[in-house]
Amino acid sequence: RLMEDLHFYNRKANQWSEVTPTGTAPGPREGHTAVWAPEADGFYVFGGQSGGYRNELHFYDRQANQWTEVTPAGTAPAGRMSHAAVWAPGADGFYVFAGRDGRLMEDLHFYNRKANQWSEVTPTGTAPGPREGHTAVWAPEADGFYVFGGQSGGYRNELHFYDRQANQWTEVTPAGTAPAGRMSHAAVWAPGADGFYVFAGRDGRLMEDLH
Repeated sequence: RLMEDLHFYNRKANQWSEVTPTGTAPGPREGHTAVWAPEADGFYVFGGQSGGYRNELHFYDRQANQWTEVTPAGTAPAGRMSHAAVWAPGADGFYVFAGRDGRLMEDLHFYNRKANQWSEVTPTGTAPGPREGHTAVWAPEADGFYVFGGQSGGYRNELHFYDRQANQWTEVTPAGTAPAGRMSHAAVWAPGADGFYVFAGRDGRLMEDLH
């Protein structure tokens, strides 16, 4: 069944707790994304699937413990699930890339928090191409984000970088042995190590490796 509960993990207390906000919640869904907005002290939820592919935008205010449905200007991305979203600190907003709405998608959109506006982004360079189940991680020192993995006629393991200042995609060719192609994995940026981890996912079977 689709779920709509919210939980919080407190690191210092090493404790889980369920959170019961007021306001207009996103409702049950799967395949959505959430990004933290430091200046607003809360997070945005976009997309997912719930009786159709969704494209509403909701914000959770940590101090108020309240959900709000946001009504941005501009043209919102089409409803989708299994996309990637990543916060861009220098731009005070977030990017949404690819996913699926019954077909695989490859579009890139940006939400500007201060302007409360969506815009479609059309970069130059070698784009990752249509996919779902991929991940995106922001690299602060490079002022851009990496996209890894996903599914598109097979399980992918290429690495691409989006340069925010140049508005350009580049396919990166790292040394070492890349993780096997996969989707529905997790990836997280490690600031102290200036890099990111990839954990588990699936390639027809469930995986448990860490890279």
